[in-house]
Amino acid sequence: GSQGVAAGVPGRDLVQGDLRVGVAPPQTSYTWTRDMIPGRTYSFVMWAGDAKGRESAKTNTVTVTLPVDATPPAAPVVSVTGTTSSSVSLSWPAVADDDYTCCTYRVFANGTLVSLDNLVWSGERAVTVLRLADATTHSLTVVAVDPSRNVSAPSAAVTATTQPTARPPHHHPCHRSM
Repeated sequence: GSQGVAAGVPGRDLVQGDLRVGVAPPQTSYTWTRDMIPGRTYSFVMWAGDAKGRESAKTNTVTVTLPVDATPPAAPVVSVTGTTSSSVSLSWPAVADDDYTCCTYRVFANGTLVSLDNLVWSGERAVTVLRLADATTHSLTVVAVDPSRNVSAPSAAVTATTQPTARPPHHHPCHRSM
C-alpha cells in the first residue's frame, strides 16, 4: 500500500506532545518550529499510515533538548532626539541578534537603571526619560535584552543637557556711580 496518514492523506505523522503534523512523501524530514522554547526538552514519535487508515507501529521516541541561546544581542546605537527641562528623548535602530524576536531594552541615566515609571515609550525603540534634573548634562546608555535574557554590552554613552527651567528675571539693585 502507499504510505499515508490516518486521514487518508499520503505521508507520515509526526507527533510532539498533543500536536500532530502530516508529512507527505517523498519528504523524509520535517523541521518543527512551533512553540519551541530554548532550554526545554521535547519528545517526538513518528509512524506511517496508508490510504485505508492502517498505521505502522510508532517509531522510538526521539527526545531533543533545545540549546539555550547564549549569544547576547549587539549593543544599540543610540541618538538623542530631543530635550526639555526635565526629559531627554532617545531612539535607536534595531539591533542584530540571532533571535528573531529581539529585544527588550533597558535605559540607564548617569549609570543607574531608569525605572519603568520614568520612561515613556513612543515606539519599539524610541523612549523619553522623564524626571531628570534641569540644566544638567546627563549620560545615557541603553542595553538590549533578548528572549533568552542575554544582555548586550551598553550602547556608547550619549550625553544630553536638559534645558534650564524658565525663572522670573532677577532684579539687581541699581548701582549709583560716584
